[in-house]
Amino acid sequence: MSEPTRLFDCLRYHLEKAPIPDMLAAKENGKWKTYSTREVADTVNKLSAGLLGLGISCGDMTVEGMDKVALLSKNCPQWVMVDLAVQQIGAVLTPVYPTIAVIELEFVLNDAQVKVIFAGSSETTLREMFARILGPRVKIVDSATATAADVRERLRALKLATRGGDGTQSFFVTETPDRFVRVGRRFLGPQVESAVRIER
Repeated sequence: MSEPTRLFDCLRYHLEKAPIPDMLAAKENGKWKTYSTREVADTVNKLSAGLLGLGISCGDMTVEGMDKVALLSKNCPQWVMVDLAVQQIGAVLTPVYPTIAVIELEFVLNDAQVKVIFAGSSETTLREMFARILGPRVKIVDSATATAADVRERLRALKLATRGGDGTQSFFVTETPDRFVRVGRRFLGPQVESAVRIER
């Protein structure tokens, strides 16, 4: 690759020229968790593919026409990965700190015309708040079983889940990753390889 010109180009450049085992790191469950350059690049590409599959894009390449993706989370490696994935497809990230007041959040989400929200929390009040602010534009799933079924259907629709395929999927979850993988494998099969906990 030639010299990087966009922020997300740096990831590919770094992967080709000087990959490292600890490109990003954070404490998860009291222990340091590192993410290699390869893991970060793979996750960013999977997130980008998922967003494209949801219809998120650069639109007509004007600021008004680009789709907006909100990220409501504390600082963490997943923040960086979501940011790079959104940039890579030409959409616009709308970052929001979790300490924002509800009235301000309502203004930001509506003013930006956000189409997708990544949130580092599974609190009932947060889901209810999104539903109130965005109305029918947001889908809320309450149970792990329903979530797994929705994910399975989405993966099939995007042709990311095939019988006998060797493709694997990684997920970001707000609660116990091990449990998500166990439940996910039960519903989705062996392609559920890993889950990463997002700090609340």
